[in-house]
Amino acid sequence: MALSLAIAAISVPVQAEQLTLEEVVVTAQKRVESLQDVPISIVAISGDKIEKSGFADLSQLSPVVPNFNVIQQQITDRVAIRGISSGGNQGFDQSVGLFSNGVYLARGTQFRSAFLDVGSVEILRGPQATLFGKNTIAGAVNITSSKPTSEFEAEIRASYETEYESVQTSGFVSGPLSDTLSARLAYKVSDDKGFIENLARDDDEPASEADNYRLSFLWEPSDNLTVNLSHEKYNADVDSKAFEVSYDEDVATGATPGSIVVTPTCRYSNDCKVNGKSNRTNIDGSPGFTQDEFSDLETSLTSLKMDYQLGEYTLTAISGWSSSDLEEINAGNLQPIPLTNTHMFEEHNSFSQEFRIASPTGGTFEWLAGVYYESNDFKFEDNIHVHAGNAAPFLPTNVNIRTDFDQESSTEAAFAQATWNTSDTLRITAGLRYSNDEKEAHQVYRVLEAGTQNDMGDVTFPNIPAAFGPLAGTTMPGPTAVGAVFSFNAHDTGKQDYSQEDLSGNLNVQWDVTADTMLYATTSIGYKTGGFDARLASYNGDPDEFSFEKEKATTYELGMKSALLNGSAEIYAAVFYTEYEDLQFSAFNGGLSFSVDNAADADLQGFEFDGRWRVTENLTLSGGGAWLDFKFQDFPNGPCDIYQVKAYTGSGTCKVDRSGERAPLTPEYSFNLSADWIQNLGTGMELELGADLIYEDDQDLAEDGDNKLVQDAFTKLNLRARLHSADDSWTLGLNVNNVTDEETIHYGNDVPLSDGARFVRPDAPRTVTITGTYRF
Repeated sequence: MALSLAIAAISVPVQAEQLTLEEVVVTAQKRVESLQDVPISIVAISGDKIEKSGFADLSQLSPVVPNFNVIQQQITDRVAIRGISSGGNQGFDQSVGLFSNGVYLARGTQFRSAFLDVGSVEILRGPQATLFGKNTIAGAVNITSSKPTSEFEAEIRASYETEYESVQTSGFVSGPLSDTLSARLAYKVSDDKGFIENLARDDDEPASEADNYRLSFLWEPSDNLTVNLSHEKYNADVDSKAFEVSYDEDVATGATPGSIVVTPTCRYSNDCKVNGKSNRTNIDGSPGFTQDEFSDLETSLTSLKMDYQLGEYTLTAISGWSSSDLEEINAGNLQPIPLTNTHMFEEHNSFSQEFRIASPTGGTFEWLAGVYYESNDFKFEDNIHVHAGNAAPFLPTNVNIRTDFDQESSTEAAFAQATWNTSDTLRITAGLRYSNDEKEAHQVYRVLEAGTQNDMGDVTFPNIPAAFGPLAGTTMPGPTAVGAVFSFNAHDTGKQDYSQEDLSGNLNVQWDVTADTMLYATTSIGYKTGGFDARLASYNGDPDEFSFEKEKATTYELGMKSALLNGSAEIYAAVFYTEYEDLQFSAFNGGLSFSVDNAADADLQGFEFDGRWRVTENLTLSGGGAWLDFKFQDFPNGPCDIYQVKAYTGSGTCKVDRSGERAPLTPEYSFNLSADWIQNLGTGMELELGADLIYEDDQDLAEDGDNKLVQDAFTKLNLRARLHSADDSWTLGLNVNNVTDEETIHYGNDVPLSDGARFVRPDAPRTVTITGTYRF
C-alpha cells in the first residue's frame, strides 16, 4: 500500500487537489492534537467506523489493526501489541494498558466490555510509560466515549444476525438540562446465539446475554471550568465457550527411559477435528459437577474529569472508580462425560487519582507534569474439581483442589514531559516518570472433599494403582497422595510483600521536512510490575517461589507521517526495535497447573504502516500492514510439549531451551485494506458500500511450540452496505463478515489429563447481519 500511495502521488490528475481528508484528532499525549503531528505509531478508529463495521468489542476490532490482538483464552484474556502480552496467570498485570475516559482499567477481563456509544478508540503501539504509566510496556488502548451535547439528539439501533439469530438493540438520548448542564444516556442489550453445536447438551455455544449502559454529564459553569462525570456498567452471561477437540493421539511413556509411544486414537466422538461440533459437558449430578460451563462478568466504571483554565495553563484532575467481578466454570474435558473443571471467582476494585498541569502551546517550550495515585484490591478463588469415577478412579470421593489468593496493591507516581521547539521545523521532547509500586499477597492451596468442602487431611487411600509407579501399593494422607499424582503440594504462603521503584522515560526528536512531511526518532524505556503467582501449585517455603520480577522494555523507533496529493492522501510508517528483559511467562504443564517464571529475554523488530487515500469524491481507501520478527534470545527454561514431557527422565518439571524460536501468536506479516464508496441517489437517499480485506501469516498458537497447534496463513473478506436518508435520520444496513467462511483459530492448548489431545476455540464463521437505525 505504501508503494501504491507513492505512485499515486505522481500519477493522479490535478483535480485531486480539490479532495481533502477529514482531520483525525487524538489525545495520545494528553492534549488534543492532530494525528499527523503525534510522533507515535498510533491507529485511531472513529465511533462511526466501529458502528458501520459492526465491531462489538475490542476482540472484533483487533483484526483490522496490525500488530494488535485481543483473544479470550480459557482462563485469562490475551491482549497483545507487537506480540507482547501477559501470560495465563491472574497474578500478572497487563502488558497493554486499557484506559477508558482517562481511567486505567487493570484487569484483562475489562477488555471484554462491549463498545457502547464510542467516540474514538486509539491504539498506541510501543511503551507509553511516561504519560500513561505502568503496565503499558507493549502499548496502550485509549477509549473515549461520546460526550453529552448542547442540543437534543437521540438514536435507536437494532440488528439481527440471520444465520445464528443473534439480536442486539442500542441507543442514546442526549441534550441540555440547563444552560450549563448537559446529559447523555446510552444503552445496549444483546442476545447472541452460539455458532458451535454442542452434541452432548443439544444446544449451541457460546450463547450470551449482555447489557450495558452509561450515564454521563457535562457541566460548564464558566468559560474556565469543564466537568465531565460518567458512570457505566456492563453485564455479560455466557453459556459455554465453544472449545473443540482439534487433534487426538495417545502419547505415553515408553518401556525404556526417555522413550515414548504415540498411538493414533480418538477419545472423542466428534472425529477429533474442527468441524463446528463439541461434546463437552460437566453435569452428572455429583459434587463439583452440577453446573455446566459458563462465564458471568460484571464491570463498572465511574469517571470524573475536571479541566480548569488558569490563565494560559490547563489544570486537569481525573478520578476513577472501577470494578470487575467474574465467575466462570471452564470444563477441562471435551468429552460427554465429566473429568475435571475449574470454577473461578475474581473480584477487583480500584481507585485512581491523577492531577496534571499543562502549559500553553505555540511557544519555545511546552510542558506537562502531574502526579498519580492508584489502589487495588484483588481476590481470586480457583477450584479444580477432579471426578473420582472418570479422572482418578483411585479417589474415594470427588476432589476440589482450591486456591485462595488475595492481594492489595498501590502505585504512586510523578511524571513530566517537555518539548523544546528549537525552530519552526525541529522539536525535541523528553519525559520521565517515577513510580513506586507495592503489593501484599497471600495464597492458600488446599485439597478438599468436593461434597463436604472439608480438608482431606485425615483421609487415607487404601491403594494407589500401579500406573503411578513408585506410589503403587502405598497408603498416605489424601492431600499428599493427590498432590503426588497431580504434581503439587498443599500449602499456605503467609502474607508476603513486593515493592518496586522505576524510572521510565522517553526521548523524541521531530523534524518537519516539509509542510506535509514529518520524521521522528524515539527511544523509550518501560516496565511492567512484578508480583505474585496467583496459581502457585507447589511451595516449599522459599519466597522466591511465590513471586516473580518485573519486565523491562527498551524501544527504538523511527517514523514518518506525510500528507500527499494536496491533502487527499496520507501515510504513516514506523520501523522499531525492542529489547525485552525478564519476560514473565506462564505455561500449562498438561496436568492441572501452570509454571510461572521470568523466563526469557526477547528481541523484536518490525515495520508498521497505515494510510488513507480519498481517490475520488465518492471513494476512499484506507489500510495498514506490519512485518514482525519476534524471537526469544535467551529462553533456557521454556515449556515442553507433550512429546518432550513424556520423554523427560529428569527431576522436577520438564524444561527445554527455546532460545531462537519465534513467539506464539506473532504472524510475520499482517495486512488490511478497506474501501468505502458513497453515492447520492438523487431521491433523498445515499448508498454506502464498503469492504475490508484482512490477511494474517501463519503462526503458532501454543506457548510450548506444539506443531499440532498452528494457524496457517489466511485471508478474510468483510462486506457492508448502508442505505440512509440524506439528512441521516434513518439507515438500513447489511454486514457480511468472513464472506468466504474461513475456518481460523487463535487459541489452542492441551486437553487436561488426556495426553496427546489438543483443543481449540474457533473464530466466528460467516455472519450476515441486518441493521436499522433511526435518529431524531
